[in-house]
Amino acid sequence: MPEVDGITLIRWIKKSKPSIGILIITGYPSQDTIKDAVELGIIDYIPKPFTPSVLLDVTKRAVEWVEGKSPKRKKSPRNFAAMAAELDRVIDLYKNIPGSLIPVLQRAQEIVGYLPRSFRKGYQKA
Repeated sequence: MPEVDGITLIRWIKKSKPSIGILIITGYPSQDTIKDAVELGIIDYIPKPFTPSVLLDVTKRAVEWVEGKSPKRKKSPRNFAAMAAELDRVIDLYKNIPGSLIPVLQRAQEIVGYLPRSFRKGYQKA
């Protein structure tokens, strides 16, 4: 995009329509743009090249995000066993996909909001 960078575009879109979901696919990933984009509330950030399975998974999550985006939706009480099971499912889904750390961390953020010490202990494997 010769006239504007991606982060500026995301800011403009979010200012105009805050509820919109944004998925970034880039050939020029950087830690700074990933950090900025995640802080702006994107759904996901996919660096090229990526596999068809990564694209399918991200698309599925984007659709789920859009369908679940409802102002009437109430937050359910925190069920840590269910969160741990969902984290296990996400880790199993991504464990053989190179470069999938960021998507796993983003899903963990969506599921839990942060990684509590009790969860981190369970996933510290040598």
